[in-house]
Amino acid sequence: MNEVHIHLLTNHLPIILPACGLSILLAGMILKSEVVIRVGFAVLIGSGLATIPAQISGEGAEEIAENIVGINEASIEEHEDQAKYFSILSYILGAAGILGMILSLKKSSVSKFYTPAIIIYGILVMYFAYKTGNSGGKIRHTEIISGGSAMETTNQNTENTTQENNTPQIPISKEEDKEYKEKD
Repeated sequence: MNEVHIHLLTNHLPIILPACGLSILLAGMILKSEVVIRVGFAVLIGSGLATIPAQISGEGAEEIAENIVGINEASIEEHEDQAKYFSILSYILGAAGILGMILSLKKSSVSKFYTPAIIIYGILVMYFAYKTGNSGGKIRHTEIISGGSAMETTNQNTENTTQENNTPQIPISKEEDKEYKEKD
């Protein structure tokens, strides 16, 4: 297992958990349940923590992905830029979850104003989560870039076959590609 595997395993949690946490907070407000609100804050804390391995593994994944034929380095850079902003906002959301939990446990009167403010801030974080996830998807999912369907992209990719055995070409590293071309 390398950094790419770790990044692919961890990068969805910081995107999904805030949406879950915000939904739980909203449900807690509607139900007027401090227990449900605390669960929502706990999920937001988890989302901030889940950002750490995704961010750390991203740099190593970038180094590996840059050496794969067909990977657009500009897409990687766009994703890296988006991820920087999203990570900072996600860490702040996790810290806000800690503060929200403390306010809720102390039964502070500020809690009733704090929770809606966190939901509003969380919506902003979710926008950056979308931008980051979408830019990450563009690195390997050409149907996102072209605007076409996955089936159209698959049909286009099957046209890129070798003449000898009619099998799809597999992305290889840039070094292997150079060696292959030098043999011909």
